Amino acid sequence: MTNRLRMRSRLFLQLDHIGADVDVKSNLAVESLARDWVGSQPPMDKRLTNAAFLLLAAALIVHAYFFWTLRELVSSGYPDFTSFYAAGETVRHGHGSLLYDPSEQWNTQQEFASRVRIRKGPLPYLRLPFHALLFVPFTLLPYSQAFALWDICNIGVVVAVALLMRRHMALLRQYPKWLPVLLAISFPPVFLALLQGQDSLLLLLAYTLAYLAVTKGADFRAGCYLGLGLFKPHLVFPFVLIALLEGKGMFVLGFASVCAVLLLVSVAVTGWPTLLHYPSYIWWLEGHTGRGLVLPRDTPNLRGLIEGSLAGLLPAWSVLLLIAVSSAAVLLWVCSNYRRQRHCGASPSPRSVALLFSQAMIATFLASYHAFTYDLSIFLLPIFLLAGYVSARNSGRAGLMRAASEDPMMLLLFIPIYVLLCVPFEPMNLAAIALLLWMWGLAHQTTRLQPCGALPA
Repeated sequence: MTNRLRMRSRLFLQLDHIGADVDVKSNLAVESLARDWVGSQPPMDKRLTNAAFLLLAAALIVHAYFFWTLRELVSSGYPDFTSFYAAGETVRHGHGSLLYDPSEQWNTQQEFASRVRIRKGPLPYLRLPFHALLFVPFTLLPYSQAFALWDICNIGVVVAVALLMRRHMALLRQYPKWLPVLLAISFPPVFLALLQGQDSLLLLLAYTLAYLAVTKGADFRAGCYLGLGLFKPHLVFPFVLIALLEGKGMFVLGFASVCAVLLLVSVAVTGWPTLLHYPSYIWWLEGHTGRGLVLPRDTPNLRGLIEGSLAGLLPAWSVLLLIAVSSAAVLLWVCSNYRRQRHCGASPSPRSVALLFSQAMIATFLASYHAFTYDLSIFLLPIFLLAGYVSARNSGRAGLMRAASEDPMMLLLFIPIYVLLCVPFEPMNLAAIALLLWMWGLAHQTTRLQPCGALPA
């Protein structure tokens, strides 16, 4: 038996273990799917390897150059990490009840970021109280050293995600181990997250662990992992809503269990009065964008696209209504794709799970009320999930064009970060269009994967 037949046999055994009994028509579909996934992919061409290395290395050099030129601003306290460090200081000194007090924030930040000239007030702390505990150990170091250590930890998270996905996906194991790692670190949103000292890479890890648990049928554990992303509730709640609408009770239960624990931890940090004050604090900040929040036109989601384009042209209430309707529409779009898969009757294939999970992540991001450029780093997971699929199906110039249409976010891997930083206008809300196109491409592939006719009325 040839190696190709052995690989096909092992894949069929895995599919048989995952799925239930299927009819002959479904078996033929699974066999076609296995041939498409396994195929006869040769090892990565040496010239392509060298080209990929040069491209990604060039991106890293550009990123390192920007870090070097901005190093004085970073050490002075300009990055978002300032608010995290100050929150850790506040909790470490036993002032948790003052975590959301602007005067306390300002006084604490002035101790290590007094040279920042662009702020007339504190950089607001926007996370739930449990999140501040993570930064208490970092406050044992001076600010600049703490920032460096935090970025080293974040780079470790990115490397871990890349290696986890390489181990999970056989197609990625065809390529050198350094390639997914270098690709991940070179991703421009990852660079922005590192530059700002942000925590979005922890959310990427939470989504990655949740996906790997879903592929093993461990929905409760998957929900628990995603619950760890509660520090960015706007980027997890829509995903959980999709799971709830699709009857994923164990997933929702796992998520709710971790959230309950984290809320109790938050109470221990600040007390009930401060925690109950948190929603009104966030709402107050929403009306004071000059105090550190980014304007909607700078956010790459539906709110940024709609409000950034129509603000001043339509009444405010109609803009908000359009945002709400559009957000609900993308969430229901994903639910309809899940419903189509259930209607087909066959057990979900690895590819269909990857496609639907990716669609749910994109819909969550689009429907979020707040989303920033560095938050796009969570899309490393869908990029890894779809990279093998794209490489298996697409070759040559025509194949690359199909790949670009099905996965436009991959283009960000090849856009030098200085292009985004140096443009004379703010284009980031236009990224929502690319996300919508990406979601459409994934929905199209899901339909092709499960061609089982129209849904019942």
